[in-house]
Amino acid sequence: MIVAVISDTHGFLHPDLGEKLAGVDAILHAGDVGGSHILDFLTRFGPVHAVRGNVDRDPPLSQLPQRLALKLEERLVLLTHIGPFSAAHSSWLEQEIGRAVPDVFICGHSHIPRCERIDGMLHFNPGAAGRTRFGRPPSFGLLTISATALEASLLPLRSI
Repeated sequence: MIVAVISDTHGFLHPDLGEKLAGVDAILHAGDVGGSHILDFLTRFGPVHAVRGNVDRDPPLSQLPQRLALKLEERLVLLTHIGPFSAAHSSWLEQEIGRAVPDVFICGHSHIPRCERIDGMLHFNPGAAGRTRFGRPPSFGLLTISATALEASLLPLRSI
């Protein structure tokens, strides 16, 4: 299963996203969507699971969950917008979703792409898929998930 991971679009549809999403099985948006037209666009490419970010204050985006735990190919994925990104956050995750620690923890908010394994868990921030902000070029991520493998990659988008 190939899953696109997007965050921090802030209402901007990057012109390269359509071609990059062709062939994905699902899309996760880690908040700061910025407009329902973003989710409408993403649904053209597969099922979309999204959480609200700190800029998603008005309906319908304010109705999105703050965090979402879902199973993809028998892997537990936790999706949230603002979350800790350090080796010391396992207890925070356990409190958030109960005793089951996820295979993948995804957050956005910082606009800083990161992908690393900490204590056996994949920590993934796809960066921001919106306009270039804070001197950081836009990016998104791909997860390849199966019962035997879990791989992640960060992919740049053209600066706009």
